[in-house]
Parts: sequence; C-alpha cells; structure tokens
Amino acid sequence: CMGIVCPRKNQVTVVKLFKKFAGDRPDVRLVIVGVRRIRDYEIEYVNEVEETIADDPRISLHDVTSDPDSYYRAADALVFASVNEVTPLVLPEAMLRRLPVITTGIAGIPEMLTHGEHGYIIDPDDEDGFVKAMAEVADNPQLRSEMGLRAEEHAKEHLTLDCTP
Repeated sequence: CMGIVCPRKNQVTVVKLFKKFAGDRPDVRLVIVGVRRIRDYEIEYVNEVEETIADDPRISLHDVTSDPDSYYRAADALVFASVNEVTPLVLPEAMLRRLPVITTGIAGIPEMLTHGEHGYIIDPDDEDGFVKAMAEVADNPQLRSEMGLRAEEHAKEHLTLDCTP
C-alpha cells in the first residue's frame, strides 16, 4: 500500500480488509508506505492506522520514502483502496514494476487498467471483493506473474510519456 497515509487513501480500511483476508496465515504481509506527521489530520489518521494494526506483526507502517523502488521490488501486488482520486501515479508506478493492482473503481482509475487483466477494480464498498482479490493474488503465483507482466506491458503502452503522440 503506497501513498500518503491520510483518510482519502483509506489505509484503515486496507488494514481491516487485510486482517479479514489473512486470518491466521503467517505467509502474508501488508506494508504501508507514506507516513508523514505534518498536519493534525494526518497525525490523527496515522494514529488510527496504528491502532487498527494493533500488534499484528504481519503489518508494517513506513514513512514517506525517497526510494519507493525498494518497496515495489519486495511486493507481490499493490493494494490501493483510495476513495478520492483522479489518476493516481502509484498505479502506473506499480504496474511498470510488474505488480498487479487491487484498487477501487473511482474517478479515472478504470481508464488506467482492465479488471481481471492487470489486477482488480473493486467497488470501494465491496469488502468481500477486496478480500477475494487479495486471496486470488496471494494464492496464485502464476496468475500474479501473468497479471504483472500484462500490467507492465499495458503501462508502457498507455501510461507513460513515451506513449503520447
């Protein structure tokens, strides 16, 4: 989960969905990158995320980074459950690194990828859809790899400055 930790990025929900998906599985991790404690509402929200994580050792929370590649390289997928976006850059960033994305279908996001081809586009209120998508990606390495390859190809062809006429 990459992006500034704030209410519109919906990381509290991502943590809850991850816990629902993960159950007592020891083989899965959730890494949230993007903590900054500048504005009061950010501080309050980071505290809420930390409270929701509780003592779950499978979930880690990291500050904003100048090296997002290190996190992308360690990831198997990107979960992005934002409820207020236009065209988030984190999606093509992840796709260009062969990561399938599990994301909400708000604003311009459905124009950035194809559900079932490059990842999953889920209604923000469809908790079961998110949980099912997380399980499919986690439990099917071949599917994850194929989606990641298609995501990379799609992003190179449609989501970079090189693709403009």
